Amino acid sequence: MFIDTFDIILLDQARTFMFGVDRFGPETDFASTYTRIGGGDLPPADINVYVTAVFSKMVSAYEDRNRDDRFPTVAQAALEADLNLSTKDVSLFDDLFAEHEIGSIPESHRQAIHKLSKSHRLGIISNIWAQPARFEHNLQDAGIFDCFEHIVWSSLYGRSKPSAKLFTIALDYWDLSPDRILYVGDDPVRDVTGAQAVGMGTAWINAEGDRLPEGCARPDAVIASLPELLEK
Repeated sequence: MFIDTFDIILLDQARTFMFGVDRFGPETDFASTYTRIGGGDLPPADINVYVTAVFSKMVSAYEDRNRDDRFPTVAQAALEADLNLSTKDVSLFDDLFAEHEIGSIPESHRQAIHKLSKSHRLGIISNIWAQPARFEHNLQDAGIFDCFEHIVWSSLYGRSKPSAKLFTIALDYWDLSPDRILYVGDDPVRDVTGAQAVGMGTAWINAEGDRLPEGCARPDAVIASLPELLEK
């Protein structure tokens, strides 16, 4: 089988095994989230304005390839947006962003991860904007946190995939030839191109049957969803 040629399988997170993510649309009630996680100092009418300002800074950085290795935290983006938030509210905004980045993990994908963990060492390399605590709690709630030996959260390093340095952090941890490591993700640029740049094998999750973007190298495997990897 294809996956038997690898010792380690590293996973992207959002839209690879976690779905319903990045809920930052104009219809979202950020004030309710702010209150639920312990906020109360800011007027509800201002919350959406402030969140939108920080979100705009984060999106601008995310779309700028020149910032892949100097990516801002939510706190830094709040400072760039000149919102004059208190230290408490900066922390709450980080939690708020995490709450809206996080999605749900289907049972089919939980089972797939448990099965993969019995045959391979597993890890995660994930682009996240907020700090990792709530993401790790989400993995614990799903019963899969202990399946992963090591996790590289981008927000801890001020970088964003496809930064080769994020993938190198994982290589330094495992200290294994990169061709023995398979990286699985849904983004052909951030995931496939990023992993290939350091010599990892790649599997592209192409749920919609999209064409590979021009200039992207062909992945080693193409699958419709993570559970399909078990059949490769």
